[in-house]
Amino acid sequence: MTPPATSSAGAHEKSPSPWQHELRFSILYGGIFMALGAFMAFGPLWLSAQGLSDERIGQILTLAMVGKIAAGLALPALSDRWGHPAAMLGLLALCAMLGALSSLIWRDPLHLLMLQILIAGCFAGLIPLSDAHGYAASLRLGFSYRRARSIGSFAFLAATLSVGLLMQGLGTDAVIWFAALASLIVAWAGWHAPLLRTTRSERPALIAGLALLKERRFALFLLAASCINASHAIFYAYGSVHWRSLGYSETLIGALWAWGVMAEIFLFWIGRSVMARLGSAHALMLAAVGGAMRWGLMSLDPSALPAFALQTLHAFSFGLMHLSVIGFVSDNAPPKLVGSAQGLVSAVSGGVGMALATWAAAMLYPSFGAASYGFSALLAASGLIAALALSRLRSGHDQLEEMNPSK
Repeated sequence: MTPPATSSAGAHEKSPSPWQHELRFSILYGGIFMALGAFMAFGPLWLSAQGLSDERIGQILTLAMVGKIAAGLALPALSDRWGHPAAMLGLLALCAMLGALSSLIWRDPLHLLMLQILIAGCFAGLIPLSDAHGYAASLRLGFSYRRARSIGSFAFLAATLSVGLLMQGLGTDAVIWFAALASLIVAWAGWHAPLLRTTRSERPALIAGLALLKERRFALFLLAASCINASHAIFYAYGSVHWRSLGYSETLIGALWAWGVMAEIFLFWIGRSVMARLGSAHALMLAAVGGAMRWGLMSLDPSALPAFALQTLHAFSFGLMHLSVIGFVSDNAPPKLVGSAQGLVSAVSGGVGMALATWAAAMLYPSFGAASYGFSALLAASGLIAALALSRLRSGHDQLEEMNPSK
């Protein structure tokens, strides 16, 4: 059985309208971020409910990040080489679903570690592939990527609120069931996504994307994005755990996560004008400033009301960073390598950088608690320095294309 992906030669039948394409991608992003909302906001709490210590949770999350690095590099490159991104999305989502359900059966630390690596690896492929090919499809098919992607943010918001409520009534296993159902939705939507297939002669070598690192602008951009993204590590690993230690209910914790996502959604809706004014480098600078402010103030261990205010800065530290990454890759990477390029960015910023920062979090948080957010503020400030250096280089719109790394 072959999924109904669009052929590069075009189809004779009447094509769906742009809004129908946008709906399909909205479902895809919605499913991905429903699962992520469950895992990121409440995954550490679920691991804690299995009797794991804070140190062991940090170790598991760090090793999962290591697996994420390898998967983030290999899977998008393999997808470009295979030339069938829709099938790859469906396959990865099914593997994530099976990994989640298996964790309900094998709950000992070793099996949980292996399953966390599997799940993290699947999403390390799903996210860059859906972002890169979704943005390219929006340009080709005439729908709004930012609007479709914002549905993912709405789904993340709904997941953080819903799972918090479900946990109160059904226990912590609700996290796993919710994420498994969301992964099944992703498998269906990915399999039916209208993505271009490539012929064998059009497919790049598996390691072709690594040549992008030779371009100085790309390397500086990676450094800046990695520092800013890694500054979230302590929050992702221990934010919910810390709030729970302060006596916050699961519902309040979910509301805090949701508030940050609402700020992110607002930014996505105005993202076109923001990025047109700023450009990728200056957007990264502003994201770094927002991150440094957010984490610096979080290190003071604010109460619930100020914490809501600080969650608003998620629009800068994550939302603006995400838009700058998507725009930079689209503007600079050769079309054949959009998956590989996005995977490289995700593997380095969301893999290497996040793994190192999560490892540091596992050492810092158990000893220093909220004060460990000071380390996050330093990472964001480092990203600002790299973004400043990037802004001083000449535009690299055609430089990566001239390199022609696919040859």
